[in-house]
Amino acid sequence: MFSPAQIILGTYVLLGVVGWVHVYACKSIDCGDADVLKWSLFARFSFFAVLIAAVFAHCFLAVRALYFSAVYELELFLGRWGYIHKSSEALDSLIEERRWEADSLEWEQRQEIHQSSLDRLVQQKLDLENAWQWEKRGWEEEQRRHEDQLATVKLESTHTLRKIKSLEESLLCTVCMGVLQQPYVTSCGHVLDLGCLQHWFLSTPTPRNASKPCPVCRAAIFHPPIPVYTLNAAVDILRAGTADDADEQWAVVNKSNLWAGIF
Repeated sequence: MFSPAQIILGTYVLLGVVGWVHVYACKSIDCGDADVLKWSLFARFSFFAVLIAAVFAHCFLAVRALYFSAVYELELFLGRWGYIHKSSEALDSLIEERRWEADSLEWEQRQEIHQSSLDRLVQQKLDLENAWQWEKRGWEEEQRRHEDQLATVKLESTHTLRKIKSLEESLLCTVCMGVLQQPYVTSCGHVLDLGCLQHWFLSTPTPRNASKPCPVCRAAIFHPPIPVYTLNAAVDILRAGTADDADEQWAVVNKSNLWAGIF
């Protein structure tokens, strides 16, 4: 396809060729000067028109070339700018992605460090709890052992106290309820203080040389009570730990002959 400038230029060239052909034709056939002048002017006009058309065509082509060059340069510039813009966006996106990856990696590392620290703390807590449980079990076992020992000691103490109380009761005179000073045993087996026995036998109205009643069980006693020497040590220990109640007991009568006037 031809451009409009090329068509116009071709038309003027064709007209110029036609004009010059007519000029030569008129000279060849001996036409009049008027016809020769007319076709000569027409040919010259066509020639100048061709020149002008050629100039305009070249100007048009130059302008068109400049236009397309400018458009090309503009498109090239826009393309480069778009490429640079897209490259910049891609680079920014890549930088942002790398920054996000770096932040994620840093966060994961911190998370791992925190998790490791947390695991150590949890392990230390478990170790402390296990140690505390072990100490607690040991303390509870020790406490139970102490409680068992204490219960055993209490039981033994209770038994000992009962024995002491029973022994103390056995070392008390039934008449005056005081600690025996000089223990004597009757024929019926009751241990009483010598002074209390003398006072009881002397104050009991019975015929002379008759049997005397026991102050505890009222059994007949025909023979004088005899001393119990095996109780003297226990009596001394018990008397040392109690108040002195000798004033509450009856004094011994006639120490040279204990049972004078009684048996």
